Amino acid sequence: MRFLKALFLSLYYTFREDYSYHASALSLNFLLVLSPMLVFFTAISVHLPFVDISVVEDFLKKELPERTHVLIDELLKAKKYGTVASGVSVVLAYYFSVNFLKKLHRSFKWVVPQKTRTTKEILMWIALPLGLIIFSVVYPLFVSALLILKKFFPENIVKFSEVLSALSFSSLVILLYLFFLKINRKRNIGLIFLFIFLGSFILQKLFTYYTIYLFKGSLLYGSLSGIFLFFLWLNFNFTLILTGAKLLELYDS
Repeated sequence: MRFLKALFLSLYYTFREDYSYHASALSLNFLLVLSPMLVFFTAISVHLPFVDISVVEDFLKKELPERTHVLIDELLKAKKYGTVASGVSVVLAYYFSVNFLKKLHRSFKWVVPQKTRTTKEILMWIALPLGLIIFSVVYPLFVSALLILKKFFPENIVKFSEVLSALSFSSLVILLYLFFLKINRKRNIGLIFLFIFLGSFILQKLFTYYTIYLFKGSLLYGSLSGIFLFFLWLNFNFTLILTGAKLLELYDS
């Protein structure tokens, strides 16, 4: 009963205090981390040993004969300048990851000021950004892979992957809570973990099904709507994180 009361109050504060404002700022900061990492992987992809330019050229000659030489020239330029681009993108991702973590810390201080720890600056610049960079690349790629698995593999494999994705996300959120927040009773973490897991799982299912539905209707419309849905999905996930922090404060006290 105490947990349900805390849950109701945390949802009430989510709407009353407009957590979506901070969630939107966190989404923007997270995208600033993600974008350079996508550039990094694009830059190094042409250097991978299994990427054969001749195979790409044959495919382009078949599909886009008029534009083949232009596209091949661009690929060769990307290969030439890929090292510089990948290095710059990693530096940018690292810088933006520090800003993201500082924004996350300020958001926690706004949502649960009495529970937020004073975080050491060195951890903001070393340990956490590296973990965030890895997560910012792996998790969106994992979610994207679910869309492919949904189409080509049996339903039970897809469900297992979706559960694993939600578990990974929930575990990371709990680690952030343990690092940023003061928790009096560690045993309360279990119910908070369950709340984050169920919330992220539902959001993931809605995002996956709706995206597949849109792509079935129109590839162009699905692509444009998919971008908007991804932003919306990010916003809801960060709102979920802030709501979970409020739930932890109310239930812990």
